Amino acid sequence: MSAILDWFDQINDDRDAAGDPNDTSPRANSVRAACDWTASKGAIASAPWVQATCRDYWDDNPDYDVPTGPMPPFEGGQCAAQYRMGVQYINCNTGVQAGASQTVAVNGPITSVEVTDPTPGSGCGEVQDVILSGPNGSGSSTFALIEPGTFQLTGLFRVDGMPDDCGDPDPEPIPPIDVPGAPEDGEPFDVSPPGWTGPPITITFEPGDGDPEYGPVNTPFGPGDIFGPPNQPPESGPGSEPLPPSEGDDVAGGDPSGDEESAPESGVIIGYSWAFPNIPMNRGGVAGKSPRTFFEALGTIQLKLQDPDGGRYYDSQYVIRESRGAVFRKDETVSVVGVSWAVKPSFGVVQIRPLVVEEQ
Repeated sequence: MSAILDWFDQINDDRDAAGDPNDTSPRANSVRAACDWTASKGAIASAPWVQATCRDYWDDNPDYDVPTGPMPPFEGGQCAAQYRMGVQYINCNTGVQAGASQTVAVNGPITSVEVTDPTPGSGCGEVQDVILSGPNGSGSSTFALIEPGTFQLTGLFRVDGMPDDCGDPDPEPIPPIDVPGAPEDGEPFDVSPPGWTGPPITITFEPGDGDPEYGPVNTPFGPGDIFGPPNQPPESGPGSEPLPPSEGDDVAGGDPSGDEESAPESGVIIGYSWAFPNIPMNRGGVAGKSPRTFFEALGTIQLKLQDPDGGRYYDSQYVIRESRGAVFRKDETVSVVGVSWAVKPSFGVVQIRPLVVEEQ
C-alpha cells in the first residue's frame, strides 16, 4: 500500500504546486501544462484523479472553462406537444421573487434552449431573452426588471398540462476545447523557470488509446508519473509506478441508494468515484466551479472499511455537492471493501465505480 500512499502524496504535491502562482519551478510549470493539455482533450478532464490534481489551478484560471462530463443540454421537452419555458428572478423594482413563463409556445420535441446574455434595462435591472427551438421553428420571449444575477430557468412544461414524460435529449458529446498556450501533441514544451539560462527544460505529451469515456489516457495522470522532483527537469514520457487508479464497472445500476461490496479480479480498491451524467443545465449551480457544484446537497456517500482483524465499519459520510468526484482512504491500516450511497433522484441517475490500483 505504500506506493498507493505515495501516489496520493504526489497528487497533493502537484495540486499545491500548480495552484501556487508564485511557484514557477519546472514541476509547477509541468503540472499547469499538463492540466492545460488534458483540458484541451475534452472528457478526460473529468476523470477524478485529474480533477484532484488540477482543481486549484482551474479554479483560479480565467482563460477557459474546463469540461465536466457528458450531460443533456436540458431536461424533458421531447414529446410531440407545445412547450413553454418557466423562469424565476427577483424583480428589481419590488425586491420580490417573480415567476413567469414564455408567452410563445413552441412545438416539441424541443431541440435547443438558449438564454441570451443579459442587457441593461430601460429602468432598473436587466433584460433577458429565452429562445426555444423545435422541428417547426423557434420562439423567443423577453423578460425585464431582473435583479442582476437572479435569473434562472425553472424547466420546460407542456402547455396542455399533460405530464412531460417523453425523456430527455441525448447527452451532448464533449468536444476538445481551445486552451490558449496548451502544449501540442508530441512536441516538446518548455517548462523552464523564469530567468533560466541553461538548456530548455521540456516535457512532451503523447495521446494514447484508452477508455472512450475519458479519451486519451497516456497523460501526466495515467499511466505513470511524468514529473520529476521539485526544481528538477521532469521526464519526457510516462515514468515509473505507481499507476493512478482505473475505474471499475458501475455498481449503482441507476439506483438512488445502495450498499455494495466490490472485489476486483486484480488490484486493490482505494475508493469510489461518483458521477451524475444527466443533470440538466437548467439546474444551475455555483458559478465558475468545475466540476459542476451545487449549493444544494445531491446526496451522501461513505466507504465501507475493514481493519486488519477483519472488522468492518463505515467511514465518515461525505456530502455530495459536485456532479463528479471521488472518495478514498489514505491509510495503510484499513482496506476499502465497499460503499454506501444515497442521492436525490431529481438530479438524475448516479454512477458509482470503484477506483482500483495494482498492488505494489
